[in-house]
Amino acid sequence: MENSRVGIAIVLTFAINTVPVISSAYSVSTHEGLTQVIIDQYEKIRGDVFTSEQAAAAVHGSNKEDEDWRFMQHFYDPINNKGLWGKYISSKEWVQNTDKQGGELGYAREYFSRNDDYTWDRAIFDYAYGNKVRAAEALGHVLHLVEDASVPAHVRDDAHGNIWGIGNPDTYEKFTGIFEKGSVNIVGKIISKKFSSLSQAFEDTASFSNKNFVTNDVMFSEYASPSVNTLVVKGEFAYHAALGHVVARAVRKYDRKLQKSMTSFEFDDPSSTVSLSYWNLLSRHAVESGIGVIDLFFREVEKEKQTGALKAKNLSPLQQHNKKLASGFSLVKAIYGSSLTQDDVNELLSDAAAGQAGAAALAIGEKAEPIATQQPVADQTLPAPRPTELPAEPAAQEQSEPAVPTERNSSVESQTVSSGTSTTSQLQPLVPVTPGFGGGGGGNGGSTSQAEEVVETSVPDETPTPVVVPVSLEVLSPHEGDFFATTTVAFSGITEAHGLVTLESNANTATTTADGAGSWSSNISLEEGNPTVAVSATDSAGERATSTIVDVFVDITPPSLATVSLPQCSNSLTATFCLIATTSVTVQWESVADATSYAVAVDGIVGATTTATSSFVSVSFSASSTIAVIAYDAAGNTSTSTSEMVYAIERPLIIYEVAWAGTDANATDEWIEIKNVSAFDVDLSKVSLSVDGTSSALSGTLNAGALYLIEDRAEAMSKTHNLALDMDLPDTGALIVLSTTDGTVLDSTPDVAACSGWCSGSSSATIGASAQFGELTAKLSMERKDPITDGTLASSWQSNDTYIRISPSKATDSATESVYGTPGMTNSAGLPAAGWDCGSGTLTTAGGSYNPTSDACTYLSAFVSTQANRYGDVYRGTVGSSTLMSGHSLSKSIQSSQNDAGIVSGAVAGDQFFVAIYETRNGPAFSTDLTDFRNYMKTGVGTTPHGNYVTIPWTYAP
Repeated sequence: MENSRVGIAIVLTFAINTVPVISSAYSVSTHEGLTQVIIDQYEKIRGDVFTSEQAAAAVHGSNKEDEDWRFMQHFYDPINNKGLWGKYISSKEWVQNTDKQGGELGYAREYFSRNDDYTWDRAIFDYAYGNKVRAAEALGHVLHLVEDASVPAHVRDDAHGNIWGIGNPDTYEKFTGIFEKGSVNIVGKIISKKFSSLSQAFEDTASFSNKNFVTNDVMFSEYASPSVNTLVVKGEFAYHAALGHVVARAVRKYDRKLQKSMTSFEFDDPSSTVSLSYWNLLSRHAVESGIGVIDLFFREVEKEKQTGALKAKNLSPLQQHNKKLASGFSLVKAIYGSSLTQDDVNELLSDAAAGQAGAAALAIGEKAEPIATQQPVADQTLPAPRPTELPAEPAAQEQSEPAVPTERNSSVESQTVSSGTSTTSQLQPLVPVTPGFGGGGGGNGGSTSQAEEVVETSVPDETPTPVVVPVSLEVLSPHEGDFFATTTVAFSGITEAHGLVTLESNANTATTTADGAGSWSSNISLEEGNPTVAVSATDSAGERATSTIVDVFVDITPPSLATVSLPQCSNSLTATFCLIATTSVTVQWESVADATSYAVAVDGIVGATTTATSSFVSVSFSASSTIAVIAYDAAGNTSTSTSEMVYAIERPLIIYEVAWAGTDANATDEWIEIKNVSAFDVDLSKVSLSVDGTSSALSGTLNAGALYLIEDRAEAMSKTHNLALDMDLPDTGALIVLSTTDGTVLDSTPDVAACSGWCSGSSSATIGASAQFGELTAKLSMERKDPITDGTLASSWQSNDTYIRISPSKATDSATESVYGTPGMTNSAGLPAAGWDCGSGTLTTAGGSYNPTSDACTYLSAFVSTQANRYGDVYRGTVGSSTLMSGHSLSKSIQSSQNDAGIVSGAVAGDQFFVAIYETRNGPAFSTDLTDFRNYMKTGVGTTPHGNYVTIPWTYAP
């Protein structure tokens, strides 16, 4: 075993030090798909700016950028402005660095001539000066790097390497491999961007990916954004507060030791919900940035045509050297003078450059081009001269000055030969040599030692042998082995101008004539199967090209129908149809023998194709969705399966009430109440309830709008329960979760940490005070305020308001005393401890403008203990200066309806009123409480008998 470990360590050490363990971002096919979409979307805006060859080159370029270890420069951290690990240059620099990409530049090679240079400048240069296909390929390399900037791992310094099964590959990139060329479907409206520079494009794209998304290995600690503090945790996922996408999977567990619920984060769930959410935003972001980059590219091309800045830069080191020499000559001439002109110097440098280029080529192993001589070379095929007789030796003459040739490159009409010697081909010197005496070449610097003679020669008339140029023919489309779902197939290609093209397959024939440029296209009818098409061409002279044979496949039979299933429907919350509580739906289907790919359609909208037999889709809450699977064969024929219907509902069941404190009779007489807030009857056998991680199965059917009561024991209170369950709800708090049997969370109480315990309810709440009997305390249940709100929020809960206990359907505890809760009935309204309502809403002690619209007014006086009597009065004026308009004995009723007719009779807008509610004590010693209170309210004389009273001021506002 020890030897085995040593061996593994050696392998790992070798791998780490010799092989870069780096992922190549999106897969090759995904890059191709994104680039194709970028081009298509740009051309929707600008028209057809790329030829098919150029578009194909761009897509090819986006593929090739990942080769030859170039991917080490595919990372850009916009926050720290660095490449991978700070060791490699960033993609923002790599895409603009010709020397880094192209490598060493030969002495005689021009700057933009290196084969591995696919930079931004090279793309602009090539397009501006005619090599548009090469330019498009370089642009594809650029788009690849822009697309990488939309991948979180490539902008958050996450190498995400995996080699030989060792290391942690990026989950998101692995997921996006299902989106192949031709199947990239962008979700949402595409809004193109406009950049002022390529650097801005990289900064904008990378910053969005860095600040709003995470990766497996770089979650939340390394960068400030996204922050866990700004996430919205809902169910099992954490959502981005601003953009709304799923950022991570939230895993909530109760820590019994710390007695609180803990939330941790994982990158994704088994259904790839997070990755799909990422793809929906990031793929659109990549396309929008790519469109902006293409737009910038064409603007930069036009700028280059105007300025020629890159053209001026396109010099070899040799050309740069000579340029400096030429410019230096003008200065030397101005100072010292020279008989040479600037043109002479330029010509000399050109000659020298040719020789130096050849030498440089030999030095670096390049093939040197032959250097042209200054004198034209005579025809190598001249016939031998006819024999001639030498003339008699002329009389001695005075030797004259030799004539200087008027042109160095004079045409040769006669051939000069030396007696007794043969002519020898020699390279002309790089520096001009003054001709020697006698008008000959300057080889010896003087007259030749042998007599010269001039022999007149001529080229005999010869009829050249005719050269037969074969007729060209090229079939551009279709390609060998292409599939077609129609019997009418279009062929196209190039041949001689106005040539006749014939297509033949079995008994079917089609002909067409090429246009003036040689382009041709024609349709031919083919039989289903694997037909062979022979394509031939004849030019205007009757010459015929060799036939080109193309085999294609014609298939007009659609594939068989796929059998579809939705696994989540086996846990449907109702028996009549598929009711689920999530928007993420898993779709599975059986493999179809003649299908090559599949796609899932939701409500008629077709998603990306895949070769797998399962996928997942997103549907909308509170709506029915139809899901079908489309099978494609190699020819493109399709068949659509029978549709499956699913209805997604966000929160069909809620936790409605929790009596965690028990009752006044018994603190362990606890209950939990569940409410069906949907319009459907729910099968509770598909639902479970957990308290701090301990789950219990439910049973039965809960009708729409009905309540389901779970009691700690059957005798806990008077209400009939649906389930008796031995519960333990600690006063320190607990996490209660309602979920489906397949793990989908339906509802939950707040995290214990959110409120440092239970967010509402009480084990000993003051529910009323009395000047005579003292305070009254009771145990209050925790109630849901609004069934629509999220149960995990503290604001969704309230304590029982104590008023509901007077209802005829009130519940009593095991001691037959009223409970301060609402088991089996609607939750309390959350009324204030003191208030007054005359048809226009409840006024509280804060007061305000008011217009009584009913004579029947309700007095709320829960602040007074139920052991004491109370009164309620309405006064016109202010405390100490008022008139009693209406007064009532409220007895011991904390919610009392009284007739207050006529209280605003004769009042005008702005008149002041107030309501006084107070306790009146029992017994002879307190017989003047009522009189004393009313006198004080009217005159302000004296004091109130005690302090257990409230006033509610209001201004008449008809």
